[in-house]
Amino acid sequence: MAPDRSVLDPVLQVLWLGAALACAGSAAASSLDEAADWQPFDRAERMGDGSVLTEYAVRTRAFDGVPARLELSFSPRFGCEPMIGFVLDEALEPSRDEAGALEVRIDGVRFDWPDREGARPGGADDAPERSAWLFADRALRRTARLRIDGGDLIALQRVDAAAITFSLLGSRDGAAVAEVACRAHEPLPYDGS
Repeated sequence: MAPDRSVLDPVLQVLWLGAALACAGSAAASSLDEAADWQPFDRAERMGDGSVLTEYAVRTRAFDGVPARLELSFSPRFGCEPMIGFVLDEALEPSRDEAGALEVRIDGVRFDWPDREGARPGGADDAPERSAWLFADRALRRTARLRIDGGDLIALQRVDAAAITFSLLGSRDGAAVAEVACRAHEPLPYDGS
């Protein structure tokens, strides 16, 4: 039985607003929180077959003004399973281990991060970006989500320099709001045209 949207819509709006205010309010708390925005957002993209792919996501920026983001997203099309990835300025080259996986550490502990890398157009300044999404089975993606929820810092090692570091403070609340919104999503009718 489908949930009653008239009840869910106001609840989701309150959750979105609460998470956005919490993220914005905590950003001024300390220098560690400045980059920890974890602001929830949603995006929808019309696919070639006419269907719409909807994602509910949160993201944070790297410390020290490094042009990089860490994103967690949930899509009803994929059972609201976590999709986790780094979006980097094209000039940033991540380091890889012998197996080709990204060198990622969560709270200083190495985490296997097999990825699928791709390029995509940049944001507002149209700078080219590369993305490196965790390309793994459901168990490893859920483990990554749990480690991020319970962690403080995640670092992506670069080939030529120090690691790119992201705060995980606020990730649990923001990701929970995005996941709840995903699970409450009512798909748009698909007419096949």
